[in-house]
Amino acid sequence: MKPTRMIVGCMSGTSMDGIDAALVRVHGTGLNIRVELVRSASVSLDDADELRGFTNGHPLSAQRIRSLAVRLGEQHCVAIASTLGQDEADLIVLHGQTVLHEPPLSWQQIDPWPIAAAFGCRVVS
Repeated sequence: MKPTRMIVGCMSGTSMDGIDAALVRVHGTGLNIRVELVRSASVSLDDADELRGFTNGHPLSAQRIRSLAVRLGEQHCVAIASTLGQDEADLIVLHGQTVLHEPPLSWQQIDPWPIAAAFGCRVVS
């Protein structure tokens, strides 16, 4: 494992008002780990109204649901690129947009492929 890793974490909350991304530099491992915030960014969530409707039971076609997942991945790319600047990520982590949360059922909508293709690093979603 590299002694220092650059990791981007993304979050979009239930308010669906935007996507937040943070770049952190992680030094060390285990109990000796240190984390330093490098920079952060927020971008608007372009499809918020449609996602809110879907979350509240408005029907969408399978094609539209899939299209929204890809668009979410693309919108995350904007936040990630803004956060990275000239830096490169070793890892990107995100959960996507929660569109169903009725424990034990939960659904996080996103297609991480646009992110993996754009940044060429490991993506955990």
